[in-house]
Amino acid sequence: KAPPLIIFISTSMPKTSIQQWARQADLLGAELVIRGFVNNSFKDTVMLAQELFVKDKVGGFNVDPFKFKLYNITAVPCVVLDVNKNIDMVLGDIGLIEALKIIQARGVNAIIAQQYLSKI
Repeated sequence: KAPPLIIFISTSMPKTSIQQWARQADLLGAELVIRGFVNNSFKDTVMLAQELFVKDKVGGFNVDPFKFKLYNITAVPCVVLDVNKNIDMVLGDIGLIEALKIIQARGVNAIIAQQYLSKI
């Protein structure tokens, strides 16, 4: 079963930002998702992933345009916490932990957000 915590990013984001999101996603068990292949090339996408994630041995992303459509994601980074179709979305390059704090404070999935935060 896919995790209910999804982070939508773009490969056009700064590399340090992608790496930060990847480390936090790894720490909390979230899924990092990009819309499509870099330059429409599987090879270019793999090369970017190696450049971003090999050094820390943490991270990675899935290519899933269908999830972008499912959640109507038009801007990134965007954190989605989807628990049984109860959906919280937080937009902005603030990091996963801060996004979860926002959901914890005023989201429909506040309890689940707290459970994720308790892992750190």
